[in-house]
Amino acid sequence: MSSVEEDSSKDNKPKKLTSWIWQYFKEETKEVRKEEECINVLFMMCQVKEGLSSDICSTEYARKNSSTENIISHLHSKHNIVQSGKVNILMCIIVLYDLYIVY
Repeated sequence: MSSVEEDSSKDNKPKKLTSWIWQYFKEETKEVRKEEECINVLFMMCQVKEGLSSDICSTEYARKNSSTENIISHLHSKHNIVQSGKVNILMCIIVLYDLYIVY
């Protein structure tokens, strides 16, 4: 099951894929009905797979500009992924605990 979320932007021109997010997302053009006509819309689809037996996430965002803010937010909130890699909650707790003990 996939969900479609809009990325706030204006055009559908092909963009150069330079952001770190593209290791987790792929682009796909889909034909979408808008009023009386069909238009081609560029979508970004999440390819994150949480485990060997799970399906890929498949959350889609309509790509309308070069902003990756919504994608970065999705990766962080849904998959605990940040630019430097997976967020390790246990490691964060240990570091915070060590900082607390030092001070």
